[in-house]
Amino acid sequence: MVINLILRIALALLVLLVLAIVSYKDAKTSEIPDALSLALLVLGVVALIVVPEISLRDRMVGLVAVACPLLLVSLIRKGSIGGGDIKLMAAAGFLLGWQSVLLAAAVGILGAAAYAIALIVRKQAKGDHKFPFGPFLCVGIAVAYFFGGNLIAMLFG
Repeated sequence: MVINLILRIALALLVLLVLAIVSYKDAKTSEIPDALSLALLVLGVVALIVVPEISLRDRMVGLVAVACPLLLVSLIRKGSIGGGDIKLMAAAGFLLGWQSVLLAAAVGILGAAAYAIALIVRKQAKGDHKFPFGPFLCVGIAVAYFFGGNLIAMLFG
């Protein structure tokens, strides 16, 4: 029991570390290195053992639940979403499972939209302004990781 708690805390700290690095890198370079998405995926594999409440099936569905729609958007509207964002959300889906990764995406998208609207209202950008999406996705992933189960239960009973 105590060992499992220690492993869960260690996993949570590592997830936060990876998300912080992703946010920093994307904010500075507008790129998310594949190694960081891979690190998040590896943490998802570790979570199979440490957080068994999320089934392998739910994790596999999570892998594609957000990544595939993001890929479609990037193919339809070139340059709208980067490959790093897609890979990050695939890894997050495996870590979180399908329900929580949908929540993560919703939080990230809403945060990015609020930021974009604020820039437009303050006349600091026009509608076609580009900014890194990764930090917003990372906030969504963190919210879903730590509060996802409770938020989903509260919202959908």
